[in-house]
Amino acid sequence: MEFLKSKTMVRLFIALGLILISGIFASMLQSDFYRVEVQDIREDFGDGVQYSALLYKPNDASADNPLPAIVLSHGYLNNRELQAQNAVELSRRGFIVLTVDRLGHGHSALPDGVNNPLTGDQTGMVNAVEWLHAKDYVDKDMIGISGHSMGGFDTAMTLVHYAQKEGEAIQNYYADNGIDPDDATQEEMMNALAAGAEANKIGAALIQAWSSFYAAPMNTPVGNLAGKYDEFFYKESTPGSDESEHNASLDPNDPNYSNDMKYEYLPKDFLESPTGTAFIQGIYGDFSASAVESGTFYTASGPANFSAENPADEAFRVIYQPNEIHPRNHFSRESAEYIVDFFYASFGTPEGFDVVEASSMRWPVKEFFNLVGLVGFFFLLLPLTDLLLKSSLFKSLKGEPKEPGEISGWPRYVQFLGTGAIITLLAGFLIRYFYSDAYGWGTHFFPITERFPQPTTNPVVVWATAIGLISLALYFIGYLIVGKKAGDEPGTVTRITGKNFGKTILLAFSIVGGLYLVLFIVHGLFTTDFRIWTFNIRTFENIKVATMLRYALLLSIYFTINAFIIANSRFKNLPEWATTAIMATFNVFGIVLVMLIQYLTFFNTGALWQWDMALGYIVLFPIVPVLILAAIFSRQLYLRTGNIWLSGFVNALLFTAIMVANTATNFNYILF
Repeated sequence: MEFLKSKTMVRLFIALGLILISGIFASMLQSDFYRVEVQDIREDFGDGVQYSALLYKPNDASADNPLPAIVLSHGYLNNRELQAQNAVELSRRGFIVLTVDRLGHGHSALPDGVNNPLTGDQTGMVNAVEWLHAKDYVDKDMIGISGHSMGGFDTAMTLVHYAQKEGEAIQNYYADNGIDPDDATQEEMMNALAAGAEANKIGAALIQAWSSFYAAPMNTPVGNLAGKYDEFFYKESTPGSDESEHNASLDPNDPNYSNDMKYEYLPKDFLESPTGTAFIQGIYGDFSASAVESGTFYTASGPANFSAENPADEAFRVIYQPNEIHPRNHFSRESAEYIVDFFYASFGTPEGFDVVEASSMRWPVKEFFNLVGLVGFFFLLLPLTDLLLKSSLFKSLKGEPKEPGEISGWPRYVQFLGTGAIITLLAGFLIRYFYSDAYGWGTHFFPITERFPQPTTNPVVVWATAIGLISLALYFIGYLIVGKKAGDEPGTVTRITGKNFGKTILLAFSIVGGLYLVLFIVHGLFTTDFRIWTFNIRTFENIKVATMLRYALLLSIYFTINAFIIANSRFKNLPEWATTAIMATFNVFGIVLVMLIQYLTFFNTGALWQWDMALGYIVLFPIVPVLILAAIFSRQLYLRTGNIWLSGFVNALLFTAIMVANTATNFNYILF
């Protein structure tokens, strides 16, 4: 009984309690209190490739009561859960929703012979539409599509696909009946159009965060969700403008090419731009206002009012301009309201359901409980470690940290704070050289292969390794100048016997394996995971483990060096919590600083500080909490073992697993 009341067990129960609360309530909210069945789909959608999707199916959907259905697609490097806000809100309003892992992302594979998930003909959305269209519980006249960023491209290309099908059906009708289209009667023309409409399986389409629009079936409503501060799209220079002439004079091979580009219209100006105007004029030819009005539905005859009670009976165009950056679209009340507004206007209120105002949102509460699970997941690590260290197998790994030194006198403060400041600033300002295609240090030194197939993980590995080695060199410079005279013995934190080194590796696997066992159980019971915005802990297939281990081996260089420096930054007159906070700050300050410069410049001027890092800094959003947690775990695991190896291995395994499970691959995963 005393054991159950120990601090270790109390903390263990708190962590498991948070995780259980997360699973129960996130599941209740995403299923509209079990009025919507949420299914994890893993199957071939008709082209020989395994697709992964979450199907949100209202319980009222049946062959006798088919409901409207919507396919949702995420953006590059993301996964199906990034459309959860829209899936939750649409399904509770009576829409069937299928959120799909795009090929090469999440649990979806790549087709044989394809080594790039950006390949244009691999959108997967057409296959998802056809899969839904075959279900008897789906209203085949009301299938909508929507996707964010790369998913917006999928949406645009799916519209093109069905526009072509529509055109072919019309031509085939005339040909099969021996009719010259120029001599067709009114009835024959109507029959031809009916044949075209039969071939079109898209009832409405909303493009999110993708500016290019090509073609759509004739009677299909189309919208565009265009963030005012989108890092990638909605900027342009018209031919013959001063900006266009300036751009023509630039050298595309210059590393600063994209930053030297000038734009007559920035993303914030999209409603006034030629592209925005042309989008509306594609349906409303007489449109001549100076700017498109955000949220206004434009038909062939002009602006119109459509709603859940008064849905459109004709094609329309609409542009929504939320005051958001690119990745904010899929974690935003405003964008979620626009998406509800669009599909209500397109399809009306599903049969058997009442209108739920767009402003009524439950997904933020669901996301809160996903966050509770995320907190519980990381909180579980330390009590789980303590429990394992009490076992007969691992108890020999317990050890005392070395006696802390003193921090006094300006040389000591310069050694401690000055070295940390230099390291963190280098870490931040060197990122561009590893991530940006203009320099490409990451992929240049570490090319993408079948064994290391992730286009964003490879630059992370090179950058982290470089920063780790630079940090180690700077630390030893400070040691030789100051620390050695003060009596520091940095090698103490690395001492371990060969037998215990092997046990440490086994313990690291046991800790991370235990954490992921809990995740898999929660996902199996509740079809939920742990997340906040783009930082999420996901399940993965066995085949990915080998790739994770290969990346983890390389990333252990950075995490072990980081643990070494943190373990040697321990002083009697500086509280443990304060030192941990300082080290966590050093881990992320430089990264946060360059991101702040990027976005403060963007919000103040409408243009990014570094256009070539539009994707690079977005990729780093989840890196910030990772490095804060790495500092905390490094400190705490060192205090339990007296050496740095456990924290280095645990951080490498844990954060590599999180990263690899959440991004895109350029090759299908292999074991060897």
